[in-house]
Amino acid sequence: MFKKSKVNNRLENITKEATEEAIPFKKCKKEEAWWDEECRIETEKRNNLRIKAIHTRQPEVREAYKEQRAKVKKDKLTKKERIRSK
Repeated sequence: MFKKSKVNNRLENITKEATEEAIPFKKCKKEEAWWDEECRIETEKRNNLRIKAIHTRQPEVREAYKEQRAKVKKDKLTKKERIRSK
């Protein structure tokens, strides 16, 4: 297993990455009060799935993590296309 400090560093990086992914959502809808709550919930979901993928080696968790990452990448591409079309 990893040393405790390595795991903590990975978890910090995961949290930072998920927060950065949520920032564009906040910028798009910053006037809507409910959007902050939506961003927080989505960030927590992403973090929880990533943390499970790190701590467990269960195939179904890894598959769910891969599917979630693929969806995020696809969403990023569609957002870029929407921004370009404006």
